[in-house]
Amino acid sequence: MSGPDEELPEETTSYVKSLQERVTEVHHQVRGTLEFSGEVMKLNYYVKAGQVCYKDGDKIWLYNPLQKKGHSPQLHIPWEGPYTVVERLSDVTYRIIGRRKAQPKVVHVNRLWQYHEPGQYT
Repeated sequence: MSGPDEELPEETTSYVKSLQERVTEVHHQVRGTLEFSGEVMKLNYYVKAGQVCYKDGDKIWLYNPLQKKGHSPQLHIPWEGPYTVVERLSDVTYRIIGRRKAQPKVVHVNRLWQYHEPGQYT
């Protein structure tokens, strides 16, 4: 049994150094690939999110998955509305209002759907 002070053979130390260099290189390659794929996913998301454009005064449904306490989840309808678009704040955010005296809400475009008539979500 060798003690901690004894040196390892030259072959072992060169193998360990080589292995550490390869692991470091693979780590950098994987990190770069993950960053690149993250950017691609981000761009694809914003392209799809930016395709919808509502104008001031448009009627829309608002998706609100929160359930009221004491109500059956099977009977819950997650779409509320109609709301009216007050202002487009950016490519993906809108200020909307429900009733006249209600506070305006700022919501992401993914939570909005074009209003057609009561009970229709498509």
